[in-house]
Amino acid sequence: MNMPFQFFTLTLVAMLAGAPVGAQTNHEENGEHDHAAEEGQRQASAQMSEETHEEPGHEGSGHEEEGEHEGEGHEQRASEEGHDADGHEEEHKEEGHAEEGHNEAPPGVVELSSESQRMANIEARKLELQPVPEIVTAPGEVQLNDYRSARVSTRIPAQVVSRMAELGDVVEKGAPLVLLTSVEMAEAQGALQIAAREWYRVRELGKSVVGEARYIEARVAFQQAQSRLQAYGMTETQVTQFLRGEDELQLGQFRLLASVAGTIIEDDFVVGQYVETGTPLFMITDESSVWVEATVQASAARAIEPGEPARVRIGDEWHQGTVVQKHHRLDESTRTMGVRIELELDEEHSPHPGEFVEVAIEADQGEPGLLVPERALNRNSAGEWVVFIQEAPGKYRQVDIRRLKELSGKVQIAGVEPGTTVVTDGSFYLNSEIAKGGFSVHNH
Repeated sequence: MNMPFQFFTLTLVAMLAGAPVGAQTNHEENGEHDHAAEEGQRQASAQMSEETHEEPGHEGSGHEEEGEHEGEGHEQRASEEGHDADGHEEEHKEEGHAEEGHNEAPPGVVELSSESQRMANIEARKLELQPVPEIVTAPGEVQLNDYRSARVSTRIPAQVVSRMAELGDVVEKGAPLVLLTSVEMAEAQGALQIAAREWYRVRELGKSVVGEARYIEARVAFQQAQSRLQAYGMTETQVTQFLRGEDELQLGQFRLLASVAGTIIEDDFVVGQYVETGTPLFMITDESSVWVEATVQASAARAIEPGEPARVRIGDEWHQGTVVQKHHRLDESTRTMGVRIELELDEEHSPHPGEFVEVAIEADQGEPGLLVPERALNRNSAGEWVVFIQEAPGKYRQVDIRRLKELSGKVQIAGVEPGTTVVTDGSFYLNSEIAKGGFSVHNH
């Protein structure tokens, strides 16, 4: 029942209540209508009440359906988690089987395949007792090995025709370096041709025909002409080729040849330049061998003798050398004595002349001990010094040692027995594998 109808009914009732008695009949008729209206109103209110009670019931049904769906979702997730748990258990079982099938190495042991050893540059050697020397340290300067160097210069005034070698070239002994021309050489070559013709004719006729005096004179003249060419800068082979006409050079031209094998480190001239006698044209040296001049205190130099081993530090690396000479006079300004050390190096590590280096000379030989290179030592996780010993090919074990004495690139150690094979190169790689693998490493 809507609100306008209710308002109209109430208004009608109020009007009938205030009407006269004569109007009762109408009032009763109207009352019957009002009673019917009120009865309709009560039925409508009851129906609205029933509808109100039914709506919460519907919501409860919805909750029940949602609860059923949520219950099914929980059961499905529980089922999936159960499968995941089973999968984890299976993975753990598989890992367990894998671990059971793998033989664990003892703690501190590294096993490497042949390929891994090659890539890590693993090198090992057997330790033997050797005298532990006293070390004399001193500063040094790199110099050319004068005994393996040569300066090429002209012996007569000449002019440069062409260059046949350049700065930095590596040449062999006897290689042509420069072509020169000279008036004096032309005169000497002409004189040799005349002397050679005379000597060949006299020698063919014989001493009995030409006489002994003429025979000797022709021979001496020929020899003098040859010697003059050699004195001017031609070799004996070049002179022979000139006499045979094999050099194909113009009169007065000649080539200067390398007198030693090595690298050209100087070539200060230009083509067309006129050079005087003794002018240096090339400097050649064998860079695989250099000298190191060490300045040693006079008191320490007394214990050093030629032939004793020495080590020279170039950059971060130590290189083995030998004491070859010791000066016999003190330097007047520094009151030190010069000690010459010879180093045999490859081109990669060859130092430059004038470079300053550190020198360690092994003087007095002391008591025997075990020496290893500095690079063979490492520290373990506890900070202790260790080396690696080779137990079998490809199998290395980390052992603790004690450092006894520093020897400029070498260390005297204790903790291993003589005859033990110790890793001298590649120990850093082995130590890193130990740290990575938790003291149990397999690298196959």
